[in-house]
Amino acid sequence: MYAVIEVGGKQYRVSEGESIEVERLPLEVGKSLTIDRVLLLGGDGQLKVGTPTVKGARVKARVTEHGRGRKVIVFKFRPRSGYQRKHGHRQNYTRLAIESILTKEEAPKRAKPKRVPKKKATPLEELGLSARTTNLLQGAKITSVEALRAKLEKGDEALLGISGFGPKSLEEVKKVLKG
Repeated sequence: MYAVIEVGGKQYRVSEGESIEVERLPLEVGKSLTIDRVLLLGGDGQLKVGTPTVKGARVKARVTEHGRGRKVIVFKFRPRSGYQRKHGHRQNYTRLAIESILTKEEAPKRAKPKRVPKKKATPLEELGLSARTTNLLQGAKITSVEALRAKLEKGDEALLGISGFGPKSLEEVKKVLKG
C-alpha cells in the first residue's frame, strides 16, 4: 500500500518502511507525528483519490534525524559588464521514517465526548435589581445571573471596575443574590 501525502507544501509518495526528507519540522528526533493530509491511497489494485484529502486516512511517521542538504551554487552573471555573484545555499531538512498508513477502517475509534446539556441562563431582569444597576451590568456584557455570580466570585473589584458601578450598586447586588 502507498500514499501521496503533503508535508511542508510539497507532495511525497510514501509506503511503509520508507524514509523521506521533508522541509525542516519543529520536532525532536525520536518523536512521532501523524500526517492527516493524505491526498491519495493506492495499492492492492485499488485507488482512492481525495477531494482534496482522503477522509479518515492518516500516515504515522517518526523523526529520525535533522540535517542540511547538499550545497547548491547560485551564480549570477552578466556578460561584458564585469558582474558576477556566487552564493551557496544548504537547505535544512527532517528525515521521516514512515511507520504505517492507516485508512478509515484501520484507524482506532475515538471516544465521543459526552454532551452535557447547557442550562438556560437566567436573565438579570428576574432578579429585581434597579433599572440603573441592570443597565450598568448589561453595558459590561453581564446578561445572566450565572455570569453575575461568576464575577462576584472573582471579588468585589471585578464589579467595582465597571464604569459607574459603585458601592451602593454592589450592596444591592449582594443583597438580592443572598435573599
